[in-house]
Amino acid sequence: MRQIGTIANQSLAERFGNYLVVRGVANTIEPSQSGDWAVWVAHEDQLDQAQRELEEFNRNPDQPQYEAAIGQAAKILSQQEKLERKRRKNFIDVRTKLGQPQQWNTPLTWILIALCIAATAATNFGDLSYVASDWLYMTHIQVVGQFVEWLPGLPEIRHGQVWRLITPIFMHGSIWHILFNLFWLRDLGAMIELRRGTWFLLILMVVAAVASNLAQYAWDGPMFLGISGVVYALFGYVWGKSRTDPTSGIGIRRETAIIMIAWLFACMFHLIRGVANGAHVAGILMGLAFAYVPYWTRRLLR
Repeated sequence: MRQIGTIANQSLAERFGNYLVVRGVANTIEPSQSGDWAVWVAHEDQLDQAQRELEEFNRNPDQPQYEAAIGQAAKILSQQEKLERKRRKNFIDVRTKLGQPQQWNTPLTWILIALCIAATAATNFGDLSYVASDWLYMTHIQVVGQFVEWLPGLPEIRHGQVWRLITPIFMHGSIWHILFNLFWLRDLGAMIELRRGTWFLLILMVVAAVASNLAQYAWDGPMFLGISGVVYALFGYVWGKSRTDPTSGIGIRRETAIIMIAWLFACMFHLIRGVANGAHVAGILMGLAFAYVPYWTRRLLR
């Protein structure tokens, strides 16, 4: 919020403030210590426009467009207030609703959490010596001395074992690994499932799992596990949806988004090692695509 100038009396200041609203410039009119009325503009990128409008207004405040703006501004402000009430009504902060009934009305989110726990336990954190692990990795991995070997080209998947495109997401390598991923899965998955439905979350999860697993396989081979690629897809969708449809009730705090992006880049620049960077990048791109492609399509069709 920046002050762009002052106007001598309240009536003229409110007239100008209404005109700015009609021009699409968010503003506030407040009394100043000098007895004038200060004009504050909300967005930095509108300062120059507002400054020019103020200079024009001060030269001739009785122009008819300023008087006509009073009624128009009232309608615009009323519509904005309705949208804000709708946004507040729709917005769900799942962290504060864990104990409430609707939070538990997210069956797929809890099924995914249960599958992660079961697969991690059955494979002893992805231990290659366990039979279950051999069936859940993208391809058969053989330990030879201190090395691991596998056949290129994902032959098992090409011969019908298509579940391997998804199942690596359910295994995790440590307690902290699974706790961290399930913490975000519960929050982001529940938010999307509550607002967009179980089928939408299922489609997003399957597409993100396949894309992130294939990307990570291409990046560094089949020795990876964890649902973090899907988590980044959920994050990408929530982040993008909050910008393309602010009234959807799907959103994430700016500080949380910064943490997720910072973690992504810290891993990519090897500040944190042993992380599936290919899965993370593919996941966030898939999530953003789910948010932005429908938005861009609607805009093109208008």
